[in-house]
Amino acid sequence: MYCLASLLLAVVCGITVTLGCSREDADIAIAQWTQAFGIGGNVDPRVTINQTIPLFVALMQKDPAIKPLLARVNVNDVHSAEFGAHVLRVVVGFDLCISALNDGLVLNEITSHLAKQHAARVGVKREYILGFFQATLVALPQLADNFNTDAWYNCALPIFEAIAADLH
Repeated sequence: MYCLASLLLAVVCGITVTLGCSREDADIAIAQWTQAFGIGGNVDPRVTINQTIPLFVALMQKDPAIKPLLARVNVNDVHSAEFGAHVLRVVVGFDLCISALNDGLVLNEITSHLAKQHAARVGVKREYILGFFQATLVALPQLADNFNTDAWYNCALPIFEAIAADLH
């Protein structure tokens, strides 16, 4: 009975994360993300890092309180190896989420894990996570053809909201 209840809860949570994200929207978001960042395969991680650094810079310019939260990753030198590694971890984490858009159970597990990681970090606020979503919406149209804002709001916003769920 416990397993059935757990499965039902996971299904409900998975549906919550992807609510409003149709299969068509998911396919669009996945294709545009792949075109923009091309994670995996033979992609040079420096290209991904260099494309993502401006998102972090924009966030820190909008809200300088974010910068001290990134002190342990050498935020004072956004071109350092430490900061680059952090940027890559963030992009790969989001890549996992986008790749799981068509599998609500897996997506829920990933977003739950990321939510716990962010909730454990003192000072991380909901607005910072959602700000990263907004910065992504500014950057992606420059990196993907025929950017579909609706698909991204329907599919990616629930991901960011799930990650920020336990934050204030």
